[in-house]
Amino acid sequence: MSHPDYKNIGGLKDKLIEETGEVFMALGKAGRFGYFNYHPDRPETNNIMELYKEVDDLLAVCTDLHWFLYPLNRDVESGKITEEEAIQKLNEAGL
Repeated sequence: MSHPDYKNIGGLKDKLIEETGEVFMALGKAGRFGYFNYHPDRPETNNIMELYKEVDDLLAVCTDLHWFLYPLNRDVESGKITEEEAIQKLNEAGL
């Protein structure tokens, strides 16, 4: 799950990899132990809600990535910036 203290740590690629991994982990737990089972340390939240939270976190990162890539590509296609400048921005964003 995303914690506000860690929002600015890592680039978009790092966040995408981490959140994707957490979705896979939640899917594995739900598949192995049952969607309506729960972790003994968190009896108030079943596995389907854990999966929901992880998918929500992944969607947030995907949205950030979407709104980073779309205007970047638009700026290259319109000639506003060069491909080299776009690559620099990709590198700065950790992609």
